Amino acid sequence: MSVGPGFLEPAPPLRALGPVSPSHAVGLTLCALREVWTASRAPHLLPLTPAARLGIVAHRLLEESGRGLLNGLTSDRISARWDEILRRAEEDASRSWLDRHLVPLAGSIPDFEVRKLRAIARASALANEATRTLGEGGSRAHATWRVEVPVATPDGSAAGRIDAVVRTLDGPVIRDYKSGAIHEAGGAGQLEIKGAFSVQLKLYAAIYAAMTGTWPVRLEVVPLVGAPESVPFSREECVRLLSDAVRHRDQVNRIIESEAPIAMKMSCLASPSPSTCAFCPYRPGCRPYTDAIKPNTDSWPIDARGRLVEKKTLGSGRELLTLEVHSSTIRIRGLSPSPSRHPAVNASVAGDNLAAFNLRSGGGQTSFTEGPFTVFYVDPDQYSQPLQPQ
Repeated sequence: MSVGPGFLEPAPPLRALGPVSPSHAVGLTLCALREVWTASRAPHLLPLTPAARLGIVAHRLLEESGRGLLNGLTSDRISARWDEILRRAEEDASRSWLDRHLVPLAGSIPDFEVRKLRAIARASALANEATRTLGEGGSRAHATWRVEVPVATPDGSAAGRIDAVVRTLDGPVIRDYKSGAIHEAGGAGQLEIKGAFSVQLKLYAAIYAAMTGTWPVRLEVVPLVGAPESVPFSREECVRLLSDAVRHRDQVNRIIESEAPIAMKMSCLASPSPSTCAFCPYRPGCRPYTDAIKPNTDSWPIDARGRLVEKKTLGSGRELLTLEVHSSTIRIRGLSPSPSRHPAVNASVAGDNLAAFNLRSGGGQTSFTEGPFTVFYVDPDQYSQPLQPQ
């Protein structure tokens, strides 16, 4: 049972994974513990970034376009549909104490209007393409365009939903729509499709082939702006990736179903690193993360756990916290005084264990400030860790 906003509860239970999906397969290679919690829909302990939430809005609009729900609509009508989806997303964010201060999204994302216009333009193009590829007389029974296509291997070991499958004279084309950047730096300074996106598409190809007996002729990543980009693949590579993903899933489940203590299971499943943990929504409750961070390095997130020494209201109305972290004393200035922004700070008293996440440097080794993603928890656990200066 929840004890209320701002209070850190025990780590979520570990539940065995079902059929492995392409997105989960990629996640398992980065940190199996995070992926297990994600698959079981464990509550997030840190805010969802506005960009990620807006990406969900854009993907929903593209999905509706591909399904033919926006066929025949003008750009103004599609824009109105965008507004409806956005409003629901912001209402959802407003119900969370972690996210409500980040809405409206237009105020949290500098290029909000640009992203909106790009999503509407791509949705309009998809709606037109969906109309052209319907079967004779508008029948979907013979459509050459399908979206959100459920696929699964015959043995049920892997499953997922493909964004779009387009039938061509040469064979099926599998498409994956992305609302954000699709490239990363490759060899010799060249840009290439992000590795995670390529692996996901190759896994979809293998699952699709296992289910239908037909291999796709092309795999495409479709950005909001620009033409679709092909991902080279071989059947052998796709089959190997799928076999590796299922085997990895089985290894994870054996750990979860073992009789080992939960702390040992978490340690076996976790792969803490600066890049993996920086955007993990579960790290406040992840003991392997806290045990792994190295003092006096500049690559880990700026998080701290310590004992509250004092909280003081400044002349500006903002708050100043003084924390004892091991043998050091740190100060966190400029905190919002709103109880809804930092319920843990509002509820804590001197002597309480307080955990702070996503701090910003305040100009010195012991001085810090809050940022839009800063979160505090009253931490019932009695361990603490040195602050990681950035």
